[in-house]
Amino acid sequence: MIDCLLAFDQLIRFSSYEIRRHGDSGALSALEKVTGRARALRFDVLLEAQFVDTLLSDVRTTVGLGAPYSITNLLDHGVL
Repeated sequence: MIDCLLAFDQLIRFSSYEIRRHGDSGALSALEKVTGRARALRFDVLLEAQFVDTLLSDVRTTVGLGAPYSITNLLDHGVL
């Protein structure tokens, strides 16, 4: 995933970090069901809306299917 994102020229920036995912108990291992959480990686990607479909297509082709995602509009970004 990181290589795919780094190769996407229109990407402004992205962050990755480890998270604990909850819910969807059918997809959890036995240990994850006992603890009530699963380890996962999260990527926050910043890019212009016009490039979202292209990035999703690249990820599907390069990384594969099965990764959950959500898309949220960002009102502003910058540095103070």
